[in-house]
Amino acid sequence: MTQILVTLEDNSLAPKIMKAIEMLKGVVNISIYEKKEETTSTYSNTHSPRIQRLRGIAKGITQQQIEEDERLAYLLNK
Repeated sequence: MTQILVTLEDNSLAPKIMKAIEMLKGVVNISIYEKKEETTSTYSNTHSPRIQRLRGIAKGITQQQIEEDERLAYLLNK
Protein backbone atom coordinates (compact mmCIF):
# COMPACT_ATOMS: atom_id res chain seq x y z
CA MET A 1 0.00 0.00 0.00
CA THR A 2 1.22 3.52 -0.79
CA GLN A 3 0.09 6.76 0.83
CA ILE A 4 0.24 10.25 -0.66
CA LEU A 5 0.25 13.38 1.49
CA VAL A 6 -1.14 16.54 -0.15
CA THR A 7 -0.91 19.94 1.54
CA LEU A 8 -3.48 22.59 0.56
CA GLU A 9 -3.29 26.31 1.31
CA ASP A 10 -7.04 26.81 0.90
CA ASN A 11 -9.25 24.55 3.05
CA SER A 12 -12.25 25.17 0.79
CA LEU A 13 -10.61 23.03 -1.91
CA ALA A 14 -10.38 19.94 0.30
CA PRO A 15 -13.84 18.47 -0.42
CA LYS A 16 -13.36 18.80 -4.20
CA ILE A 17 -9.86 17.32 -4.10
CA MET A 18 -11.05 14.45 -1.89
CA LYS A 19 -13.96 13.70 -4.24
CA ALA A 20 -11.62 13.64 -7.25
CA ILE A 21 -9.14 11.34 -5.49
CA GLU A 22 -11.98 9.10 -4.29
CA MET A 23 -12.99 8.47 -7.92
CA LEU A 24 -9.54 7.17 -8.88
CA LYS A 25 -9.24 3.43 -9.37
CA GLY A 26 -7.56 1.64 -6.47
CA VAL A 27 -8.14 4.31 -3.82
CA VAL A 28 -8.98 2.55 -0.56
CA ASN A 29 -9.26 5.36 1.98
CA ILE A 30 -9.18 9.16 2.17
CA SER A 31 -8.50 11.12 5.38
CA ILE A 32 -8.11 14.78 6.29
CA TYR A 33 -5.50 15.88 8.80
CA GLU A 34 -5.62 19.53 9.75
CA LYS A 35 -2.46 21.24 10.90
CA LYS A 36 -2.79 22.42 14.48
CA GLU A 37 -1.45 25.69 15.84
CA GLU A 38 2.32 25.88 16.10
CA THR A 39 3.65 25.26 19.57
CA THR A 40 6.81 26.67 21.05
CA SER A 41 8.32 23.30 21.91
CA THR A 42 11.27 22.07 19.88
CA TYR A 43 9.49 18.74 19.47
CA SER A 44 6.88 20.13 17.09
CA ASN A 45 9.56 21.84 15.02
CA THR A 46 11.62 18.70 14.47
CA HIS A 47 8.98 16.01 13.79
CA SER A 48 6.26 15.59 11.20
CA PRO A 49 2.58 16.07 12.12
CA ARG A 50 2.11 12.30 11.77
CA ILE A 51 4.75 11.63 14.46
CA GLN A 52 3.21 14.34 16.64
CA ARG A 53 -0.21 12.60 16.43
CA LEU A 54 1.37 9.30 17.46
CA ARG A 55 3.06 10.98 20.39
CA GLY A 56 -0.30 12.48 21.40
CA ILE A 57 -1.89 9.03 21.37
CA ALA A 58 0.95 7.63 23.47
CA LYS A 59 0.44 10.21 26.22
CA GLY A 60 -2.52 8.23 27.55
CA ILE A 61 -0.59 4.97 27.96
CA THR A 62 0.15 4.03 31.56
CA GLN A 63 3.27 2.25 32.81
CA GLN A 64 1.12 -0.77 33.70
CA GLN A 65 -0.17 -1.02 30.12
CA ILE A 66 3.41 -0.92 28.86
CA GLU A 67 4.44 -3.71 31.21
CA GLU A 68 1.45 -5.84 30.18
CA ASP A 69 2.22 -5.48 26.45
CA GLU A 70 5.47 -7.33 25.69
CA ARG A 71 5.92 -5.81 22.24
CA LEU A 72 5.34 -2.27 23.46
CA ALA A 73 7.68 -2.76 26.41
CA TYR A 74 10.36 -4.13 24.08
CA LEU A 75 10.08 -1.20 21.68
CA LEU A 76 10.10 1.45 24.41
CA ASN A 77 13.06 -0.11 26.23
CA LYS A 78 15.11 -0.57 23.06
